[in-house]
Amino acid sequence: MLQIITGKFFKKEERHKSNRKAVFFSNYGCICPIETCIGTLEPVDSHTITTWVFSYVNQREKEGGNFEIVSSGDDEIVEQFRRLAIFGLRAYFASQRHEVEHYCRQTKTSITDDSIPSQMLDRYFTVGLRGYNEDPESFQKLVEKTLSLKRERYLATMAALGTFCSALEATSTSLDLAYSMLIYVLESLAHGFDGYEPTWGDYEDNVRKPLDSVLASIPVETSLPIRTALLKSSHLRLMKRFLCFVETHTDDSYFIRGAEGIDGAIRKSEFARALKNAYRIRSGYVHELKPIVSQLRIPAISRQDAFRWRQEPYFTVSGLVRLISHVLNNFIERGESMIHEDVNWRTQLPGIVTLNMAPQYWIHDAASFSPEEANHRYRAFLEHLAANIRLKKPLLDLTSLMETIERYLNEANDRQKTAMLCLYVVCNFYRPVELRRPNWERVLKDYETLLDTCCIETFSARLAIGANLEWDFQACSQCFEEYDRARFGRSATHIPALFEIAMMAAVANKALAEGKNEAHVSYLQKAILDSPGLIEIQSILREALHNGTNVDCQELLFGKLELLQASSSQQSSQAMPEKPLTG
Repeated sequence: MLQIITGKFFKKEERHKSNRKAVFFSNYGCICPIETCIGTLEPVDSHTITTWVFSYVNQREKEGGNFEIVSSGDDEIVEQFRRLAIFGLRAYFASQRHEVEHYCRQTKTSITDDSIPSQMLDRYFTVGLRGYNEDPESFQKLVEKTLSLKRERYLATMAALGTFCSALEATSTSLDLAYSMLIYVLESLAHGFDGYEPTWGDYEDNVRKPLDSVLASIPVETSLPIRTALLKSSHLRLMKRFLCFVETHTDDSYFIRGAEGIDGAIRKSEFARALKNAYRIRSGYVHELKPIVSQLRIPAISRQDAFRWRQEPYFTVSGLVRLISHVLNNFIERGESMIHEDVNWRTQLPGIVTLNMAPQYWIHDAASFSPEEANHRYRAFLEHLAANIRLKKPLLDLTSLMETIERYLNEANDRQKTAMLCLYVVCNFYRPVELRRPNWERVLKDYETLLDTCCIETFSARLAIGANLEWDFQACSQCFEEYDRARFGRSATHIPALFEIAMMAAVANKALAEGKNEAHVSYLQKAILDSPGLIEIQSILREALHNGTNVDCQELLFGKLELLQASSSQQSSQAMPEKPLTG
């Protein structure tokens, strides 16, 4: 949000501008205001804890119209500037005085308080910290450069700064967590901006060597694509990516000018080894909750840059903070600056949540229909059908959509045709006879082969209209199991949960009819566990399980209602299709 109010994404000069102020408290103090390209940070008093006022202009591009939001996102603006202030001025800033008092405490607050940030980190939590003369200018440059970054890099920087500030705060409660979070900061940037390309040699020996043995017997023209595919699908050598990124963004100044006055500064020859040890400590804590090296908890050691134990160099928390400061500054400085950038900033405003629109608002729109989204439209209609019949509400008029489907049938592939046909038959079945599409039975007859195939669409369509399932248990079971394995894929047909439960019950019925008692029990138990909170439905399923009887799938879907009466108050009586799905 802080970058949005710079106006670099706006295309119009007309703006809504609102002057805003926010109050910070900090252990950092100076006598002069700090001017930045986005706002002014001005000291109000200068005591052990200084009160600061941040003044800025929240601006939005004018959109026109009778109603406009003229200002938003102030909380996020203030928080992002706070992160920059903590990082750039190397001090602690907070919106509440007591937070600064707590994190900058000099003594324990209780017998369980064994981690005092001010004893672990130099400067960030030093009480009564006075700024250097060069601080305002360096902070101005940092803010200006950060806000000029391309949007993707800016968002990554802000996310890293957020975790960095949280890690500093975590030193007050858990050094183990704080240490790992500091590694997360570098990892997050390494994964998105390292440009690392894995090689076959990156596989661990215990994985690579067996694969090499197998692939050795295959011609090179065959084995090479296999290796390429494996490399594309695997997150190889996370540690190596981490090391490459950090080393690339660490220049010689880190060991020369940046190490001046640093106690126990890390040596260049130890640097890579210390990075590996830090990564291993992070992995041990994340996967096994292993604590950090115990000596790193001692304040006198932790304030140093690095600690050596049994010939191994280890970064301290203070050392990691200095490293991140160096790496992140280089990451920001090396980023491309842009005065203007084409970004859909409105979708990135805080407080915006994207949700699926309810079916009744869009499934009838024939103009937006295409064969590619037939499965999605069919699923939404089933959801609309089940909800409205249970509530005895009329169904939407999909006449225009039915006409569109008739035009598209010859252009679609078989999978798309099946979804369109199932939507077509279920929709027509629940319409009054006089309002059904002319010759709809003939349309279905032309595609009888597709409709006779057992698949998730035809299975659910038969359940929707109460038609018989002419397939045996094996076909029905295989159909549902294939759906269950693939249902989370983006291209898969997603059936509403109520229909999934009814399908499991239908497969259980088939198992009972063929004397497959174990399968009958298994499918009913699975259906029960997949119906959490649906007491009525679970009761029906439990009764069938207890008595060894069939489940009324129509009752599961639509409740104890007369289907034709419930589907629409305007519907006339109609008979079930003589042959499933053919009218």
